[in-house]
Amino acid sequence: MKPIEILLVEDNPGDALLIQLMLREAGAGKYNLTRVGRLSEGLARIDAGGADIMLLDLNLPDSQGLETVARAQSHAERIPIIVLTGVDDEDTCLEAVKMGAQDFLTKGAIDGSLLIRSIRYAIERKALESHLTQAQKVEAIGQLAAGIAHEINTPIQYIGDNTRFLQEAFANISRLLA
Repeated sequence: MKPIEILLVEDNPGDALLIQLMLREAGAGKYNLTRVGRLSEGLARIDAGGADIMLLDLNLPDSQGLETVARAQSHAERIPIIVLTGVDDEDTCLEAVKMGAQDFLTKGAIDGSLLIRSIRYAIERKALESHLTQAQKVEAIGQLAAGIAHEINTPIQYIGDNTRFLQEAFANISRLLA
């Protein structure tokens, strides 16, 4: 099984080290961690591909608060985002999740098992979300095709009915003339 590629966008070296230690403790070789200190660097990494999940600090040198989530979400639509912050604010947490984050963890309140569980669940939820979106697209295409078929079949049926009517009329005229 290939390791989970984790992109950590965190400007605080101490917090980054704690995350790294938690992941190492949870299972060496199961996780590859890449750390960047600015959102712009993280977005460039996401655009280049290769990350399975993003761990995102809300307050970075080049982005603050929920704007950070919005900017990250615009680049990372296909990968899950877990927000990490030092501030335990339930309103911000809920808003981040509404904006598309898969989870919201307070840095001082997490341990390795919680972090790993959150990462695994976020990846699974994002995969299910992606499958649901695909299923909805297929359903919409099916409904569109059914609508188009109906629009095409109605005139064809009308033409067919009129053709049968004309055939019967010509048959009757032929009998009368014969």
